[in-house]
Amino acid sequence: MKNLRKPIVLVDEWKMGIEITVPMAVQHGNFVFTRGQIDIDDKTRVLNPADAVAQTRTCASHVARTLKAAETGADRILHLNHYYRAGSVDDPGKLAKILLAELRAPVDMPITLIPVPHFYFDGIEVETDAIALASRQEPSRKRGTPLDWVAVAQDGQLAFFGGSTRVEPQSTDRIRSDVAQYLGSFAPSTGRMRLYIQAPNIETYRALLEKLEIEVEGWALHVLPCITPGVNDIAVSLTGSAMLRGSGCWISDNRGVPWLLAGNGLGFVDAILPSDRPQPEQIGKADALARQARSMMDDVGARLASHGLGFSNVLKATTYYRGRDSAEDLYANLSVRDSYYSYPGPASTGVPFLELDRQDAELLSSLVLALPGQWAKV
Repeated sequence: MKNLRKPIVLVDEWKMGIEITVPMAVQHGNFVFTRGQIDIDDKTRVLNPADAVAQTRTCASHVARTLKAAETGADRILHLNHYYRAGSVDDPGKLAKILLAELRAPVDMPITLIPVPHFYFDGIEVETDAIALASRQEPSRKRGTPLDWVAVAQDGQLAFFGGSTRVEPQSTDRIRSDVAQYLGSFAPSTGRMRLYIQAPNIETYRALLEKLEIEVEGWALHVLPCITPGVNDIAVSLTGSAMLRGSGCWISDNRGVPWLLAGNGLGFVDAILPSDRPQPEQIGKADALARQARSMMDDVGARLASHGLGFSNVLKATTYYRGRDSAEDLYANLSVRDSYYSYPGPASTGVPFLELDRQDAELLSSLVLALPGQWAKV
């Protein structure tokens, strides 16, 4: 299969205890996907330890530099994820304002703020990645209705959206209704959405999850628990994409379960879980994480192959893993996942979580794929 992507490599070797080559971004057609940007130099030294505001500025600078290398700019960003350590700032919305100011981006650029309990380098407080257009034409943007805390950017028949809001327990019914109405506003469409629920413990999360359960025809919705002990904020963040006016469809696996949203030359795969199930006493150990990473990648490879695709089609990989506050857990699964890709691999982001929705899962991944010509009419 021919090379379907153009890697943008600004730093060839990222030495994090192990030597891994990760492109700063990957371009495919009219789209650019960046890797996770953090506040370190090429020797993994943290530049602004424990300073979320300064690190956010650095991440914005990294994103701008990467997009410039791809001959595009912040005014063409479709969506931006900003992961931050819960409790690192009193008002997380401040970080979104800093990103917009540093990038000189439109105020209605979709940004999703995602709280995490810690990062894999001591002193790291934030991580940022982005999807942008490669063309000179800016996407159209607007605020959501009725979700005024959600913004959407659209290019042709493909739309990306994101946003975050704090939640009062009595407002969950309204949020559920508003999110369902918002997704329905894209009709006719197919789409996928990830919902992040921040809670101080798993019990509060599960109570909120029951109240926020949403079903919309043609859409797949996945939920991640953002458990932040010691931080009592309750918040909801969401991110997703919609393929409009019949431009996309769901592809099912051999069990008849939809797993790949295909259209507009791209494929989206969410919530890939490992088939390996460790014993209770193994959960949380690095060897279990590495074994599950291999199990997950083998399953991904088999699914891709069944549709004439392979790992060379992967443009962007985001992995959420059950990790503690050291880089060892990142190394354990990243070294395994990296071995499945040929140089230089996809743009990659790795994010540690204390909990995943499946209790025996150590990690899960979502992928963006480049689909070759025979998929053009899907």
